[in-house]
Amino acid sequence: GHNYVAQALQKGAVFVVAQQDCKIPNQLLVEDTRRVYSQLCAAFFGYPARKMQLLALTGTNGKTTSAWMLHHALGHLGIKAGLIGTICNRIGESLTLPARYTTPDAWELQQLLAMMFKQGCTHVVMEVSSHALVQHRVEGLEFDAGVFTNLTQDHLDYHGSMEAYRQAKGLLFRQCRRAVLNLDDPAGRWYGERVECPAFTYSE
Repeated sequence: GHNYVAQALQKGAVFVVAQQDCKIPNQLLVEDTRRVYSQLCAAFFGYPARKMQLLALTGTNGKTTSAWMLHHALGHLGIKAGLIGTICNRIGESLTLPARYTTPDAWELQQLLAMMFKQGCTHVVMEVSSHALVQHRVEGLEFDAGVFTNLTQDHLDYHGSMEAYRQAKGLLFRQCRRAVLNLDDPAGRWYGERVECPAFTYSE
C-alpha cells in the first residue's frame, strides 16, 4: 500500500497510516499497519463484536463441519447466531451471504459483525484461518471460546514449516477466554501446555 500513497491522495485521501515515512504532512507512523487497520475497522463499525459472544474454530480439517453443527445447535436452543466461514456467511437460519475467504478481510469482517448485531444476533460462530491470524484480520476480537480441531500438513507454501503453521494456529488462544483442545492431536497437547486461558479438552 505504501507504493500507492500518491494515488490515494489524488483520489481524496486526507490522512495516511503507514509503517514508513511517506514524506507527507498528514500521516501516522505505526509499527504494524495490518493491526491498526483491523482496529480502525472495528472502531468505524462501532465495535460490534463487543456486543455479542464470539465462538472461534481453528484447525486444518473440521472447522466448517464443526462451525455448522455449533451454529445449528445454537439455533435449536432459540439463540440467534451469525456464522462466518468457508461455504457462506449466515445471519440466523434465514439470511445467507456469499463468502470469499474462510475468514474475511478486517473491513468485511467488521461489516458482517455489525450487520449480525443489527439483525439481532447474540452469538457468532467463526472459522478462523491461520492466514487470518498471521495477517491480524481478527485483531482486537475477544472470543468467549476457541476450539482446536487438528493440525495436518497444509498451507506450507505460506507458513514455510509445520512449526510455523502450528504457531500461527496457536495465536488464536491469545484472544480467547477459554480454549477447547483436541488431545488426540499432538498439536492439541502442545497448546494445552502453553495456552494462558483455561483449557477444556476432548478425546476419543
